[in-house]
Amino acid sequence: MPTELAGGAGAGTTEPEAERAAKLSARRAEIAANVAKAIAERDDQTTLSDRDGDVDACVRHLGTIGLDNVRGALAGGFESWRDAGRELRHSGVITPRALNQLGNKAQVLDVREADEFDSGHIPNAKHCFVGYLPDQIDELSLDRSRPVVVTCGVGHRAGVGVSVLLRAGFRDVRNLLGGMTAWKALDLPLA
Repeated sequence: MPTELAGGAGAGTTEPEAERAAKLSARRAEIAANVAKAIAERDDQTTLSDRDGDVDACVRHLGTIGLDNVRGALAGGFESWRDAGRELRHSGVITPRALNQLGNKAQVLDVREADEFDSGHIPNAKHCFVGYLPDQIDELSLDRSRPVVVTCGVGHRAGVGVSVLLRAGFRDVRNLLGGMTAWKALDLPLA
């Protein structure tokens, strides 16, 4: 019988169940990253890129964050895109501690729901729900010449936000690793 994890994911959660949950979470993060890359390539629609079996789940997930104009999936995923020599855009990531050490050198954009933002956010962060971001970028008065760090709960919505900002001409855009979940777990300052 598998042993229970000390301080694990929940009462009665066994190691294999926790491993499956971690793999599922990692898989969702990978899907979100792939979707975010695809969004950066399109102006008026969302194109999914992943395995055929994941497309329906991706469409549902995107709908929950306000992106509901999905038109198709890239056959063969990003590997086929890359292998065909097509252009790829890349973005960076930053850890919560590294962001905290930067102080005001980076702008922070929180793309969670308003109630999530109101329950605690990084000091001086600007707020815009990710589903509204394409239409409200200019209202945020972000400086395109300064780094922007995008955060959400754990990083999925932030990945989409990063892509929207890249498409809008921002050059140095990073996703906060682990999002606000990691920031709070490290007991970093909140506003």
